[in-house]
Amino acid sequence: MTETQKQSRIDRIRDMVREALEDEGSSPLFSTKGEDEIDSLAVSIHQLIERVKLRKADEPLWDSYKTLDEIIDALPDAIFAIDRSGKVIAWNRSMEQLTQVSKGEMIGRERYEYAIPFYGRARPLLIDLALLPDDDYEKDHYNYVFRKGGAILYAEAYVPSAYGGKGAYLSGTASKLRDSSGKIIGAIESLRDITERKRTEEALRNSENLLRNILDGSPIPQFVIGRDHRVVMWNKALEKYSGVRAEEMVGTDGQSVPFYGKKRPTMADLLIDGAVEKIPLLYEGKYAKSVLVDGAYEGTDFFPEIGDGGKWLYFTASTIKDSKGNILGAVETLEDVTEHKRAEEMLKEREEFLSSIIENIPNMIFIKDSRELKFIRFNRAGEHLLGYRREELIGKSDYDFFPREQADFFLKKDREVLESGQLYDIPEELVESKSGTRILHTKKIPIPDRNGKPAYLLGISEDITERKRAEEEQDKLRAQFAQAQKMESIGRLAGGVAHDFNNMLGVIIGYTDLAFSRVDPAHPVAASLQQIRKAAERSANLTRQLLAFARKQTIVPKVLDLNETLESMLKFLRRLIGEDIDLIWQPGNGLWPVNMDPSQIDQILANLCVNARDAIAGIGNITIETENVTLGESCRARHPDCVPGDYVLLAVSDDGFGMSGEILENLFEPFFTTKESGKGTGLGLATVYGIVKQNNGFIDVDSQEGNGSNFKIYLPRYKGRLEGLQEEGPEAPPRGHETILVVEDEEVILKMNIMMLQELGYTALASSCPDDALRIAGEHPGEIHLLLTDVVMPRMNGLELSRSLLSLHPKVKCLFMSGYPADVIAQHGVLDKSLNFIQKPFSLRSLAVTLRGVLEKK
Repeated sequence: MTETQKQSRIDRIRDMVREALEDEGSSPLFSTKGEDEIDSLAVSIHQLIERVKLRKADEPLWDSYKTLDEIIDALPDAIFAIDRSGKVIAWNRSMEQLTQVSKGEMIGRERYEYAIPFYGRARPLLIDLALLPDDDYEKDHYNYVFRKGGAILYAEAYVPSAYGGKGAYLSGTASKLRDSSGKIIGAIESLRDITERKRTEEALRNSENLLRNILDGSPIPQFVIGRDHRVVMWNKALEKYSGVRAEEMVGTDGQSVPFYGKKRPTMADLLIDGAVEKIPLLYEGKYAKSVLVDGAYEGTDFFPEIGDGGKWLYFTASTIKDSKGNILGAVETLEDVTEHKRAEEMLKEREEFLSSIIENIPNMIFIKDSRELKFIRFNRAGEHLLGYRREELIGKSDYDFFPREQADFFLKKDREVLESGQLYDIPEELVESKSGTRILHTKKIPIPDRNGKPAYLLGISEDITERKRAEEEQDKLRAQFAQAQKMESIGRLAGGVAHDFNNMLGVIIGYTDLAFSRVDPAHPVAASLQQIRKAAERSANLTRQLLAFARKQTIVPKVLDLNETLESMLKFLRRLIGEDIDLIWQPGNGLWPVNMDPSQIDQILANLCVNARDAIAGIGNITIETENVTLGESCRARHPDCVPGDYVLLAVSDDGFGMSGEILENLFEPFFTTKESGKGTGLGLATVYGIVKQNNGFIDVDSQEGNGSNFKIYLPRYKGRLEGLQEEGPEAPPRGHETILVVEDEEVILKMNIMMLQELGYTALASSCPDDALRIAGEHPGEIHLLLTDVVMPRMNGLELSRSLLSLHPKVKCLFMSGYPADVIAQHGVLDKSLNFIQKPFSLRSLAVTLRGVLEKK
């Protein structure tokens, strides 16, 4: 029978009892629905029974009892009643079904026999306790007896013989029956089968116990709250973790206090209230919907009250619902993720540190995915190197930035690296980027995943553009240094042999001049002497050129205006280059002065113009230019010995056939020439080179085959006072009468010098060494007007001799001579501008002019 059917029957019985009592002139004492309703209905039936007893004696009671019996039979609960003596007076149909004993068998039974259908033996029941309370009996036969208002008893018990031995859980309600005077005349008991309810309760208790055991046995802290937000369960792990025992928390709504130190909603509270919109307010950025349980949420938060200094907890919360979907409560699970968070923080710090390193490394660092080889990371150096912002690079491939041919090359190398799994080193990689052409040294290596398969490609590129340029410049400088060493070696060789050549040539020229002066010009020997003289002069000129190349030529520098010096040569230069070639003169304005020997300017211009002339086939132009220039530190890149400052530029250019790189490398070497045999000595440019270097300048040459040549000569600016050119001496060789002491350690040259002086009218005293010269000077009775001495001699040089001689002859004048190069002479202190010097070899006429210049100088 369903609950609805039972309620319908109770309602019908209540109506019947009401009608019967109203007919008897009384009102029923009905209560609320439910169990109390059955109890009150039993009381009303008792009223009806009492009313029936008060009827007139002559009125038959059967009809009334019959009506009462029908009412009891109609009740859905099992009901029976006993009189004061304990004899059964009522046993309804529901009782028959429960006990499987008929009413006929039970009416009139006594002495607890009515208990046999329930327990299989006679024993008191709840109905007996209603008539005669017995505490000991209650404890022996019932777990508890509950009294309602002191009059109605309620108890629950398992009756093993119910339903013919099937057994059942029954709930019983018993109360006394009284007459109208209040006298107890019996008792009534109603029984209800609660087996299913008890089984449900037992299952629920078992489930609760199982759940409690599971939760208590779980190492994960958990708590459960009911619909009223009060704690239902607080497991042992949470006790240990929070430091709060379950007894302190169960039944309270303070589940947040152990975590936050105050009352505030937990995520479980918000889910019970359906207030998920408040989750972002309390757990901003720290929550998410669960992907495993529908309607559940998870989050991470810092709980300052847990442990020493607080802990990070990961928590999940979900509602507990009944079969109809009604929310019964919520469960929240917590997990300590403090170490994990610390590890995350450490990892984050390491990642930030690594990222900072990557960002600040001056080399380009990039990462590509292994599938499509698209960029997924780029550092600042990479942005600067390629000229793109990383936002433009990420997600793109090489084809988006580089020419296809170059991108093909890059990706080919990338695939080779990924397939080999090895580091790949590309020493030089030319990259055409937005920022220009760069040379990179790139290393690429695959980054594997957990399975060891390449997941990414890491590339590190160093921009070596400037280094390569510097290396190229260094190569050039090394080549220049090697060239300079070679030139220096050749110069030392040239300077070393110059002395011997000059001495021999001096003898030839001197004796030739003496012989020529004593022979009739018409004599056949005079012509021969003339040829000897020319050959000796040509040889002497070659020696001078070698010394000029070696920068050891003895010079007489003067402060001069380069424009004036060049203009005085233009007529000669035009004759030199011929009529088919135009000489273009472009002087600079306000030219700074330079300090050098004018004859060296003549040598430079003559050599450069002759070379330019020979480089022009037919008609052409030679241009001579001058200008002031100021050079900075950059000049050292091409000329390491260059001193930054002010220079006067002398440029000679032509539109001839130019020179190849091979020729340019050997251009200034002595005896190197591209001219036909007999048309050049190979000393012209060597002489120019030596003169420029001797004057602390340098040369730049720009030439290409078919495009002519341009020689730029940089001469240091002279910052002193500008001086005019000294006048040349008389052309005719003058004679003299003074006494001259000649000191020369080469016997043959000494004899020749004596003969030349005597030829010029002088009195000559000869000495082959300084000591002997001092002796002669000390013994000579007359005045010695001039000392003509070699510079380099054993035991005492010419300068030291002159100083010693001055103590004997204070008025003596000195003229130094030498065939050694200028650097050797300088070592002996003779290149001082205040001293008089004549370079060997010299002619009779040169000696005569020089002697008069020294003797007549005041």
